[in-house]
Amino acid sequence: MLKSILISLDSSVSHKETIDFTVNLAEHTRAYVRGLYIEDIRHLMVPQTVAVGGSSSGDSEEYFNQVETKIQSEFKKEGNAIKKEFLELLGRKGISNIFEIERGRVDTIIIQKSRTVDLVVVGKRDSFSFKEQDSVTESIIRGTVRPVIIIPPEHSTVERILVAYDGSDSSVRALSVATEIGSLLNSKLVLITVSDDPSYTDKLQTEAKEFLSSYNIEPLCIEVLGNHDAGEGIIEQLNNFPSGIIAMGAFGQNRLKEMMFGSTTKTVLSKANCPVLLCR
Repeated sequence: MLKSILISLDSSVSHKETIDFTVNLAEHTRAYVRGLYIEDIRHLMVPQTVAVGGSSSGDSEEYFNQVETKIQSEFKKEGNAIKKEFLELLGRKGISNIFEIERGRVDTIIIQKSRTVDLVVVGKRDSFSFKEQDSVTESIIRGTVRPVIIIPPEHSTVERILVAYDGSDSSVRALSVATEIGSLLNSKLVLITVSDDPSYTDKLQTEAKEFLSSYNIEPLCIEVLGNHDAGEGIIEQLNNFPSGIIAMGAFGQNRLKEMMFGSTTKTVLSKANCPVLLCR
């Protein structure tokens, strides 16, 4: 059961949607919400370049000190504003909560604190791309043992949950978490399988429906057959069946295969216009 939620907040484009989604989920689950604002130390790592143009090392040091002081001031202002908004909103809703301000690497702190909660909620960053190997979002997804929901800006309500099921351990966990959330939010469930083998998709859907039967849930089952890219197949069905959440296993392939053939997780995260629930 979802008893505790960690929500990481910043000034990204999806800030409002992230907090609204978490509040709605907490109201239905009566979960305790742990708010978190992180002063990203990467913004403080101003290159200590050698002074040029005749300026002295003392002038250079003074400049960098001024930059660091300004960044710290902006951290404090932003963190306090987000904390105030968070405490006031959750207080009005009667949701048990705590808010913390930490300094360090965003991914490292979220991964560490995720060990004490049931679910992690983070906003989609302004420029979402996995081209850089040190992507913060990818690091969080790979590093945490808890389910992670990535929230984009301007998404719809959770009236339908689309579950991408491939029989992997991570997709089994995603189905379980999605079922619990769907039951609490009274959401319809769409089960999608992508394969070029009809007998295999039948096996997967029978397996998933057997699990869902104990919840008295009869999902709408969609088979995407043929030589489809799994990520594109999922996005295609998302367009056919607009959903409030996509639930799926995360990064099922090894790193080498991802580099050669791409990743279903990356495709869905970059193209989905709704929250994506990922389980490892």
